[in-house]
Amino acid sequence: MTILTIYFCGTGSTKFDESNPIYWQGELVSQLAANTLSKEFAEWVVIDGPGSGDLQADELWTKSVSYGSYGTLWGSGWEENVTHAINVIKGKFDWQREKLTDASYKVLKDAGVPIEDVKVSGSWAWRTYDYGDRAVTQQQLQAQIVKMFRKEGILPTQVNLVGWSRGGISCHMLANAMFGDLELKEIPIRILAIDPVPGPRNFQANKISLKDNVKEYVGFYARDERSIGFSCVIPETDPITAVHVYPIPGRHATLVGNGGTDGASGGMAFREPGLLVRHYAEVYLTAWGVKLDNMLRLSGGQVLECISNIQKSSAAYENMRTFSYSLLGVQNDSAERIVSLGDTAKKFSTIQGTPFSPATGLSSSWLDVLSSLSSVDGDTQYWASTLQANNEIVLFTGIHVRPTDEISVIVEGQMALDKASQLYGQEGDTSRNPKGALLFPGAAPGSLIMGIGSKNARDPTQERAVLEPVYDLVATEEGDVYFYINERAGFYADNTGQFTITLATTQRQ
Repeated sequence: MTILTIYFCGTGSTKFDESNPIYWQGELVSQLAANTLSKEFAEWVVIDGPGSGDLQADELWTKSVSYGSYGTLWGSGWEENVTHAINVIKGKFDWQREKLTDASYKVLKDAGVPIEDVKVSGSWAWRTYDYGDRAVTQQQLQAQIVKMFRKEGILPTQVNLVGWSRGGISCHMLANAMFGDLELKEIPIRILAIDPVPGPRNFQANKISLKDNVKEYVGFYARDERSIGFSCVIPETDPITAVHVYPIPGRHATLVGNGGTDGASGGMAFREPGLLVRHYAEVYLTAWGVKLDNMLRLSGGQVLECISNIQKSSAAYENMRTFSYSLLGVQNDSAERIVSLGDTAKKFSTIQGTPFSPATGLSSSWLDVLSSLSSVDGDTQYWASTLQANNEIVLFTGIHVRPTDEISVIVEGQMALDKASQLYGQEGDTSRNPKGALLFPGAAPGSLIMGIGSKNARDPTQERAVLEPVYDLVATEEGDVYFYINERAGFYADNTGQFTITLATTQRQ
């Protein structure tokens, strides 16, 4: 059994971008490829994106053409990338570089790739240049690796495709090319696409729709992108395909690690979306059989902290909508990003319902997103609810924890005690001294209390006040997590307001 994972870099991006400083932790697709532990070519391969400078031309298993700026503008060259991928899947090259050309030598030399100096002979009048013969070509060596390490036959038993931007569209193209190939048609495919954007005039059927050989599709889409010419594609899929789509704050490059406040200049100001996409990309790929090194392995608390930081900067994320990657500027309707469902233009938030999971699609709240991701990230559970200030209840979550499990809480909202005009946050009202005993005497009235109990019963010995925007602790007892608002019995009806609580629990062995 061989699982082959193919990584498609985006427009202008290469496998070397895993160390590109404009991405604070490296560009995501090249980073994932660099962290893949199995045997290159036999079990994974990374393919440079269109318009990336022909650095990989000598390594392709099919003859390529130098398109220059056309690769960046129109995506020229991705057909050769797809053919190269097909050849790698089959373990057969249809072209090999036996001798370096002047052009390819200069490209590699200028890029700093280690290569022998050109050999010059003869006087100036009849001088000749030898750029080097290859007794054994790279393609021959790589094909031999495929033969040696695909133990149970050359053809893989599963193909995973990962891509960003036009690399994401390349995933669609390859899946359809495999469906049209009798030798490859039955191989199951799983796709992870990050903001797949085809660019102008590139909405042909093989780029915007998928067949039943794609068993699962995961797409992360940039909520705050508004550049003209950057309409992303949500492909039309077969009914058997499990389709997961997730809206992520930020712009096109924010999702793959560009932390700039404009989504282009770099830095770490908005690093959280890239962290979340990388974490869940690693979770999905692991579930699909890929062995990765240097995984983030974010806990539920770290995920909630990322979300909390994003929410605090919501206005700044909305301001990203005023920037454009293209000279054409931003779309006129900046309220929502215009996307393509197949070949039909839609508003971002209207992508919901069948066949999407979560069903709320690109209109999903963070809870919708996290609840859906819990199905693949089995160690972490998420829960959220609203607790009304006038309800004298203990709200049991149904989330069961064991000793050493990590518990994290985000709480938002305000409440007024005794219908007072002043609002109080989760820190409570320290100036009020009500008559009667509080349910939790150690905390101020109006504060949020969390406990761990059993059989829908409180356990006062396992209760504590939630005091921070992101509250973390390690469970010391087994039981179910619950919440209530600290107040004296019989006085809840005089209170107004509510708390919105988000809970994450991560199992630790």
